[in-house]
Amino acid sequence: MDVAECQDYYLEWSGHHRDDVPAHIAADKKQKRALECMLMRDVIYSEFGIRIEYATALNDFLRYDGPGDGGCDEHIIDDVGQRVILIQSKMSDIAPDGSWTMDYHMDAGELSRIETFVDNILAGTAKTEVSAVRTIAAGSTRETELHDRIDQIHAAINGGYDVCLVQLCSGTFAGHWEATQKPAIVAKGWDGRAIGLEDIAHCATEALQLDATGGAPDPITLNFITSHSSTDDDDIIHGFITASSLDSAVYQEGWKLTRQNLRHFKGTNATAANSGMVETLNNCPEKFHLFNNGLRITCSAMEKIQDTTEAGAAGNIDVEEWQIENAQIVNGGQTSFSIRRYNGPSNLVDVKIGCVLIKEEDEGVLRNIARYSNTQEALDDWDFHADSDELLLLKDNIDLIQFDVLGHQKSFYFDQKSGAFEFLSPAEKQQYRIQRNAGKAIHYRLHPSDFAKASLVINSEPSVAKSSAKKFHSTSATGRYNDIFVNQPYSPKPVLYTMILLHRCKALLKTQVDAGAPAFYNQAVAHLSSLFLDFILKICNDDLDDWNDTIEGYFDAIVWHDGAQGKKINQLGCEKFDLWFNTIIATWGAHMHGTHSVALQTPNSYFNGETSYTHCSTWLDAWIVGNQAAPHPLAAQPQFAGQNMQDAINAQFV
Repeated sequence: MDVAECQDYYLEWSGHHRDDVPAHIAADKKQKRALECMLMRDVIYSEFGIRIEYATALNDFLRYDGPGDGGCDEHIIDDVGQRVILIQSKMSDIAPDGSWTMDYHMDAGELSRIETFVDNILAGTAKTEVSAVRTIAAGSTRETELHDRIDQIHAAINGGYDVCLVQLCSGTFAGHWEATQKPAIVAKGWDGRAIGLEDIAHCATEALQLDATGGAPDPITLNFITSHSSTDDDDIIHGFITASSLDSAVYQEGWKLTRQNLRHFKGTNATAANSGMVETLNNCPEKFHLFNNGLRITCSAMEKIQDTTEAGAAGNIDVEEWQIENAQIVNGGQTSFSIRRYNGPSNLVDVKIGCVLIKEEDEGVLRNIARYSNTQEALDDWDFHADSDELLLLKDNIDLIQFDVLGHQKSFYFDQKSGAFEFLSPAEKQQYRIQRNAGKAIHYRLHPSDFAKASLVINSEPSVAKSSAKKFHSTSATGRYNDIFVNQPYSPKPVLYTMILLHRCKALLKTQVDAGAPAFYNQAVAHLSSLFLDFILKICNDDLDDWNDTIEGYFDAIVWHDGAQGKKINQLGCEKFDLWFNTIIATWGAHMHGTHSVALQTPNSYFNGETSYTHCSTWLDAWIVGNQAAPHPLAAQPQFAGQNMQDAINAQFV
């Protein structure tokens, strides 16, 4: 998109999401805050390959903005890229008539502030500068938060993380940037970037493409060790690359290199294999290529640049430098990011990694290479849908559903890609972390199979919801993936409510069984959940819009904490469902036990059968008809004259 289209895009988006920013933001500042956070999120994604969820950006970006911030509006400690990214953001205001133009002009004084901020951090004077600000009270939350953040930035830089200063301006820069500011930053060994209106338009365009497809990386350079590689084939190179050149490539392009990989990096210590890599790098780096499966990389083109050398601990190593277009690490993502995150004593030039580089442009062949290359660790078949448009869109929509837990806005994390949650920073995980007073922290998360199961329950297909997840993710003639996720997916709120409903129904049925009810109750969780949702549809006169509004109201009424700590998912409940359950359970149980006693002696097979729900819904219809034949319990009162028992029940649920 060009600059004018970019302006329209951000203005429209911020108008839709102004109410998604934190509640403490003044009403007249909400839209600009939403605009600035969204714009910053897209720039970070495009420039650094770091994907931040929309809700995280809207809630966590600019949290340090204000008095004492040293001009630095956002700090990102990128553990994967091993760098500290500090951003100063200057945005032009939204005009009184509701229009927005990128016409802010940064002057020389503004440009130097974040450089000074980092200088003060490294000199140990930054916290004193904060405490000297007259509007920051000693011992206040503001002072404590800024002091803690300064300590974190200081520790990261001292730990070897690179420094990148970003001047982000919805307009233009003074000539001071190129003449003075950038040279000063580079002289300190830091990276400096000035991103103005034209660059923002480019970043916005690329971020949209990244969200839809995962994005294409810029060309990377890998160094194949001359004495250990075969580089004569026009379409395939196999041999060993230096870990140092891989480190540089991952630093440059980040997640873009694993767009076609079926997993994100899971963390240095997340698996035994990843921690083992670090141990090998520390203790016997010369054997890394013997213990590691190496990489399989696809590309659209590759070209030898030159013969050169890299300086290793024991002398120069002869290498062939290759430029690779549209590189995709389809196997070896864990290895690649483990190398990038390594900060031990070994020289990465001396570490060689097995690598097969394949030039291929056929999409079908590329997908099969990705599929069949991933045999080291078993793949969940959901991984083959991980970067689909429908799951990425669903992820964004789920993330925007906010609810209050002890004064903090939270949301569910949609695990559409294996390992993605572990890849988030601690600050990003906070969006989904629920406060607990003791024990292990909990997070609100759901897997695509959770969404599928709840969707089938809504769709009055509880027996299918009880079936194997393989049916949910299959796109075959008998699979349900397209029905659930592609054709007409349910909106997230009713699905999230139904997922919670299933947990609540399970708990209530277990209590009944523990108290002496038949064991088959425990097998009817999905069926009773479907029955409740169908009951609500009936009292909404089969109007799907009214049903949706009612269910969303139930979701909004959920209490997510007990006043002292957040509730786990299996502790959440809904008063409306509890009321309905207690109203029908004895009658429903007696009917099922009396009518289907023989079949229910093997309850698993009964409730897995296609006709099992028909028996339940037939009972529901008969129950409603029976209630309609009974007078209202308060029929003697004038306001209830002519009403029946079902009218009294309906009034409890709408």
